[in-house]
Amino acid sequence: MPLYYPLTPAELRIDRDTLEEEFFRVVDEAGVASIEELNRLLDKAEKLKAVLKAPDRVDRIAAHIALHYRENVEPRGFKGFVVAVDREGCALYKQALDRYLPEDYTQVVYTGSHKDDDLLRQHHLDETEEKRVRKAFRDPDQLPKILIVTQKLLTGYDAPVLYAMYLDKPLKDHTLLQAIARVNRPHPGKESGLIVDYIGVFENLQRALAFEGETITKGLINLEELKIRFADGEQVEDVIRRLRERQISVQAALEQMTALTGDTVAAEAEQAESDLQNGEFALYWVLKGQGIAAPKKTARQVHAVLDSHPGWAYNPKVKSTVRLQLYKVLSPQVGQRVRRSVIGEEPGPMSAQAKHAAALKVTVDALLRMNKVVS
Repeated sequence: MPLYYPLTPAELRIDRDTLEEEFFRVVDEAGVASIEELNRLLDKAEKLKAVLKAPDRVDRIAAHIALHYRENVEPRGFKGFVVAVDREGCALYKQALDRYLPEDYTQVVYTGSHKDDDLLRQHHLDETEEKRVRKAFRDPDQLPKILIVTQKLLTGYDAPVLYAMYLDKPLKDHTLLQAIARVNRPHPGKESGLIVDYIGVFENLQRALAFEGETITKGLINLEELKIRFADGEQVEDVIRRLRERQISVQAALEQMTALTGDTVAAEAEQAESDLQNGEFALYWVLKGQGIAAPKKTARQVHAVLDSHPGWAYNPKVKSTVRLQLYKVLSPQVGQRVRRSVIGEEPGPMSAQAKHAAALKVTVDALLRMNKVVS
């Protein structure tokens, strides 16, 4: 199953120089092969750990995680991992996440020590309690919904309901692959896994996975590459479906979607000059490709409707409400396009009203598909 890795806002990620100097270079020189060896190296990376555990950064990332989980993971009925740099980082994330999510949503799991301070002792679990937590996490209907970990459970623990990994620990090679494999377990209704990268390791995938690059990385898909400006929703959905079913390679999928855009370079240049956000621009490109009048204004209106109904794709009643609101927004513009298209046409079996309804449905369907891809 494919794994998607959206890059988080740049201000939440570690700067590249620090990551290279404090992590990649040190790991390369040491030849780390296990999570235990990696942790010993990270214990010496004082500058990097200080940056990762800065209170303001932890709080901002916790807020980002909570919002992302509520909007993108919880509506699907799935669960998540938060991977912190060390045990103290786990405790700090628990404190921060409790400000944004119900306390029983999250649970810290790590190995305690008799030398631990009061902060770390708060999250000690005895063997019986840890077994209960592990079992409960595998059940979609039980709490907790998010486990906060740093080493334990990153290898050898399978929970198919796990969909999203919020990664705030530098990992590389085997340690990275072992960790992200946690979200790659099949589960009913689960078509992919998601790695939300707060470190920036996926900015240079070949640096993070410095072996068997072509083979290993073919199942990893950058969501930013899929947030493409395309007009034909039907064709794009077909490309994504075949990609997920491994009928085509990632490279072939990207090439096909690039072809669908007509001129990706021009689109990127237009987006760079646009004041539209990513989600708005994706909708704008669909509308522009379908010849809708005032596509920028309309894209903002459509985005506002979708943004006010998070989780619409997983609730039939809400989805129906969203459709009705989009029909209302788009009906005048689609009507103009239909009237322009029928001028000079020979009378046919399909009335102008029927053409308007059909065109309206096609446009709304394309917008909804696009929103599902970029959300």
